[in-house]
Amino acid sequence: MQLFKFVELAVVTVVMATTTFISSIAPIKFLNLSSANLNYLTNFSMGILVGTALLIVLPEGIQVLSEGMYGLTSFTVGVPILIGVVLMFTIDKFVAHNDKELYNSPPGYSDATTTTTTTTTTTLGEARVGGSIANSILQSSTTLGLLVHAAVDGVSLGSSFANKDSTLQFAMVIALIIHKIPTAFSLGTILSKEGMQDNLILIHLGLFALSTPISTWVTFAILAMSSTQIQFFTGSLLLFSSGTFLYVVYHVVHEFEDGLVQEGDGFGGGGSSGSENTLVDKQAKKKNIFVAIVGLVIPLLLSLIKEE
Repeated sequence: MQLFKFVELAVVTVVMATTTFISSIAPIKFLNLSSANLNYLTNFSMGILVGTALLIVLPEGIQVLSEGMYGLTSFTVGVPILIGVVLMFTIDKFVAHNDKELYNSPPGYSDATTTTTTTTTTTLGEARVGGSIANSILQSSTTLGLLVHAAVDGVSLGSSFANKDSTLQFAMVIALIIHKIPTAFSLGTILSKEGMQDNLILIHLGLFALSTPISTWVTFAILAMSSTQIQFFTGSLLLFSSGTFLYVVYHVVHEFEDGLVQEGDGFGGGGSSGSENTLVDKQAKKKNIFVAIVGLVIPLLLSLIKEE
């Protein structure tokens, strides 16, 4: 029986790592996107992240925590979320300051903007290549937050496999796959929009794909050697990861708003040409907002499927 569960877990983690990695590299390897289409895809991904944080990640943490011995209180729910937000805020402000410069220089709307963007991206890219992989992760609050969340997902999955309830295992696997695929797609899109070099993007995406399987095996091994029930611990970790996820959402939404402003400022000119460019700006903003709302709907549909 234990051998069967071992094989089953091996298959699940391999499939999860493979599908996550393929989903994350799809927008940068298989899609030939113009600057405008990359903006639309980035805003769509932002919508997915916002919806995932509010409709899947946060409710999941509260649900698991409610199954623990301590129950739900404002303290047990709020403190882990607060710690996650504060940790990401601290890292973002004191370590990841270069990230904002890179985000705020989207692909060009004028020759000057393009030149500045290229120079900035090259300089930051060289600095990141020269530094360690760990530093490049710390410089990307998006990657760091999603890595934390993915690792905590592994704790949940490992806990479910240590449990004898096969229904719980199946439900957990389906739930994770449902929300990891769009999240992975979003991560690949956002890192590409940041202008990070391809080799670093692949490393970040590879680590994201492996983080859940690795933490799953570690959790499963620990629980297999003990009879400890860790619902409260797992729930608290999920809420902590919700805090990190919420900060990632804040970070991405902030850049989304900056992108809309830059689109409005990116076209100059006077007379009829200026009026036409203003009209194009407004249409682009409306399209970006629309695709972001469509992205928000995706996690809503997935949460309904998960409930079923």
